Amino acid sequence: YLQKHHGTRVWCYENMTDILEHPHGYKLGCTYPEPIRVERGLEQGESFRWEEYEFQVFHTPGHADYHMAMFGTIDGKRVAFSGDEVNLSGEDTYGSNNIWRNHVHANSHEITGKLYLEHQPELTCPGHGGPFDMTPEHWKGFHAWCLKEQKHWRGLAAPDNLEEAVYPDYVFLYPYQPPAAPGGEVRMQVWFENIWDEPATLEYSLVLPRRWTAAPDHGRMTAAPKEKVVVDFVLRIPDDQSTKYRRQAFTLDATVDGRYMGQLAEAVVDLRPELDWGTRGEFPRRSSADV
Repeated sequence: YLQKHHGTRVWCYENMTDILEHPHGYKLGCTYPEPIRVERGLEQGESFRWEEYEFQVFHTPGHADYHMAMFGTIDGKRVAFSGDEVNLSGEDTYGSNNIWRNHVHANSHEITGKLYLEHQPELTCPGHGGPFDMTPEHWKGFHAWCLKEQKHWRGLAAPDNLEEAVYPDYVFLYPYQPPAAPGGEVRMQVWFENIWDEPATLEYSLVLPRRWTAAPDHGRMTAAPKEKVVVDFVLRIPDDQSTKYRRQAFTLDATVDGRYMGQLAEAVVDLRPELDWGTRGEFPRRSSADV
């Protein structure tokens, strides 16, 4: 509303840019259905000035991977705008929580706990409720909570690689909810993030509805540790495809390093883009795959 009616400029942490501009591309909770133009994506440790205040931005994963904090000095006091990452978890202790749908990694809380321990803000302004004062002892306790949380995850998870348990979207179909009316086609991508410490190879095939086609409909992708590899494909829908049901899913069958993983990823095609709340079909939703 503010952007439409008042020309509001939007800045965000860099890993949120495509999510805001192409919200239908992602399988995340609480995404706004209309694209939001981002004027500036802020990088790790980047500083910016707002009126007389200067802030520094940091990635603070844990509550969700798409989470950042701003550090600055106001009236001589070190202040952190922490969002939902730092919360009162007892009478005088602090912790966090997790929104698993919005991506959490095996070391997310460890990264954030270490960051706050290094900066030790004196005043923390959370995403909910009023600000609270924090001492060095509080930050030591928060850091300890972060490490304890990851220890709990390790105790619950079956895979040797904890990342397999907490981050299922290392194989992903983008955009997640593409618009493609009968007779149409849409450009899409397969994403493969190597979550292992050695090079890994994904062999995949698309599992499509009857008479749907994709080019290519299968492939092989090799990624170095922590590398993300992207392969493009074009999805085509038959002219006589029924729209009795507005959405139609298809999946990706995956084998990683010879180990069959099942249908790890899905996308949900919107067959009635004219019903889209944000565009009414006049301006079909695009994604980064269209570039």
